[in-house]
Amino acid sequence: MNTLSSNHPVLLTSLDEIFSFKPCWSGQKHILMGQNKTEPDSVLFPIIDAVKSNSISDVCWLLKKRKTEIQIAVKFARLCADSVSHLDNVYSRRAADAATYVANYAAAADVANYAAAADVAVAADAATYYAAHAADAADAADAADAAAANVVYAKTVDANYSAAAANVDAAHAADAAHAVQTEKNKQFMILCLSHFNPITNRVEIPA
Repeated sequence: MNTLSSNHPVLLTSLDEIFSFKPCWSGQKHILMGQNKTEPDSVLFPIIDAVKSNSISDVCWLLKKRKTEIQIAVKFARLCADSVSHLDNVYSRRAADAATYVANYAAAADVANYAAAADVAVAADAATYYAAHAADAADAADAADAAAANVVYAKTVDANYSAAAANVDAAHAADAAHAVQTEKNKQFMILCLSHFNPITNRVEIPA
């Protein structure tokens, strides 16, 4: 996974900071493994490293707890939603709605306020979920259409077997699409973290 060059300072955290927020057991395990540690300490490391070892949900949770970089969640949610807008299905529309909520709520609220930060992070996480599933739904539908055509062709051989294979193919296609979108979303988060300007509190991605 490549990080992108930026003129802005690297955002840092530490295991002590993360553990002070009382993360879930899974989050603790993955961040410790990612840092090759068995116990938290005060050594600083880039927050981008957390994207590599932990889930996007974990990173959104950390941003929520830190409170000061909520605009990262705003930009991230929009990138997720925009990446699946062309699919034009129920998931992509929900992703767009979640991203719009993130932007509107963050603009209207004091971003240093815990409640505002919590809601924005949750909405950003929702946009991630819907963006991933929008890709799943589209890819699964394509696979199902192709498989259905195969069922008609193979009807004289074994219609039941072909139908079962079609379902398996569609499920595999959805899994593959989900993995691709999840990786894309991680790259979006890395992009936003790399280009967050702590002076303006904005993600400044070069055009």
